[in-house]
Amino acid sequence: MDQGAPKGSWDIRFAHNDKSYTQAAVNWNIVGIAEKDVSTDAYGDLPPEKAAERRRQDAIAAQVASEGVHADMYITEREFLHKRGGYVTRGTTVCTPKDALAVLGLYFRSQGEFCVLNRYMFNRGLFFWVGARELLPSAWRWFTACAQHSIGVGDDSMMLLAGSVLQRVDRALVMRDAVHVALNQKQNNDLRDDALSSLDIILVSFMAAFDVLARVAHRVLGISGDEYQAAWQQLRRGGWWERAHAVEPALADVVRPGTSGAQVLTIVRLLRNSVHGAALQGIAYVQNGGPQETLVGLPPSDQADLLAAMDAVGGRGAWGVRAVVLGRTHVDPAVLVERLFEAVPPLLNELMDRTPVERLAHVALLPAHHGPPTGERGNPFEPWTRQSVRWQLGL
Repeated sequence: MDQGAPKGSWDIRFAHNDKSYTQAAVNWNIVGIAEKDVSTDAYGDLPPEKAAERRRQDAIAAQVASEGVHADMYITEREFLHKRGGYVTRGTTVCTPKDALAVLGLYFRSQGEFCVLNRYMFNRGLFFWVGARELLPSAWRWFTACAQHSIGVGDDSMMLLAGSVLQRVDRALVMRDAVHVALNQKQNNDLRDDALSSLDIILVSFMAAFDVLARVAHRVLGISGDEYQAAWQQLRRGGWWERAHAVEPALADVVRPGTSGAQVLTIVRLLRNSVHGAALQGIAYVQNGGPQETLVGLPPSDQADLLAAMDAVGGRGAWGVRAVVLGRTHVDPAVLVERLFEAVPPLLNELMDRTPVERLAHVALLPAHHGPPTGERGNPFEPWTRQSVRWQLGL
């Protein structure tokens, strides 16, 4: 960087190779504003003059990335840029190394590459299968018990039923990628339809997983009646939830009305119910001359209940709620999908943890059944493999 440039800007020269270079400039005004910006607690543990110097350095680095190199992404741990750096980056996305790995992982998967380690590749199915098993660690014990029972009685229906929970979460993970691939392009009607179709599949898959868990619990607890009536949301007097609570209160209490589990289930259920009526509606939204965004309207008849549930579990802002049309509430589908993946798998795990599958006939669980297999040649569930998949999926 040329420190002798006129005040107001600094020249930047960087080489593409040994025969050419590019020249750009850093705006001194922006650097000066950042230096004096004490609106966050960035570098609050340093003396004021040292903190100001760090903010100045952060702003210069960001200006080099955005104005000099015109980088799409700047990977850094610089604290100020993550807390208040938007006005110094001008279109360059600032990422931590962990976040950048998730973005790059999505890009490579969109190109059909599922690399786990240098020159060590999975196919798509195995990559997402490992990801689904990472999201559902409680399924190792739960599914093993269902499989042992099926083998013991000579009827594979329980094993197939339980396995469908894993398949639904696996499918939801694939569709999560599809949502983000569609939304991270210049928006149009086709891409909006792609994103909404994938969102529908995620909602159906997650609700199906909850329903299957209830059917498995129905069998494990020996509840009388048609197992197709098993549903955590059946709260009427004498309904399925009440009967399950009478047998195994610790399990039913996971989704007792008023709990966070019940609120998450309400969000998934009411959004999924759109498949029975008017489809979720997307709109194109442009704010202050910015790029076109895709937003999704909440079902009008369920809007109040959805917002109340979202307020109870993290707040509607965490679910991507946007008030852009008078009388209607919309959500950012990318934010919604991420929040669903933060909230739903832990709830599925807790329901599996509290289902006493050990009561099933022919079940004999060992400590090894409570986690992934180890020591097998070519085992895709080695710790480093699972960590690589988790990081690339941003989970």
